[in-house]
Amino acid sequence: MPEIILKNGTTLDVRQGRLADAPDMLEYLKIVGAETDNLLFGAEGVPFTLEQERVFLENMAESPNNAMWIGRVDGQIVSTCSCTAGQRERNRHVGTFALAVRQSHWNTGVGTSMAKELIAWARQTGILTVLQLTVRIDNLHAIRLYENIGFTPVGVLHHDLRIHGHYVDTISMEFLLE
Repeated sequence: MPEIILKNGTTLDVRQGRLADAPDMLEYLKIVGAETDNLLFGAEGVPFTLEQERVFLENMAESPNNAMWIGRVDGQIVSTCSCTAGQRERNRHVGTFALAVRQSHWNTGVGTSMAKELIAWARQTGILTVLQLTVRIDNLHAIRLYENIGFTPVGVLHHDLRIHGHYVDTISMEFLLE
């Protein structure tokens, strides 16, 4: 699995998620959810039990067009990057891309490294041809990161999120793998 030297000199270990990662993942998701309002969840994390998280990671690992990449620094999860694709013939080539990075590792190259690993994996699937994502319209740092790795904006989704009682618009972006 790739080891990437980050801008701060630490090493990022990147690999696909496994069953054994489930406890760490649930804890990580609570931490990262509490650090920002840029995700689809908050400090509560995701509503999965430990067993449900294991099943989720197992299903991702066994799927030819879904993946969960985990980035660790000094053994701690600092980032996740995933692709969730359709399973029907007409949409299995389109993957929804998601990226999260712990705030302590923002601006160190983690996000770019994780995204590049997932894009390289997506290209070799022989199935995926498009990656799509949505990003808060005011998350300029993330938008710039996505544009720098090849995503292009395709539209605005008005009132796409409701956070703390306020609507937030998002930008829809895509990356053509072919």
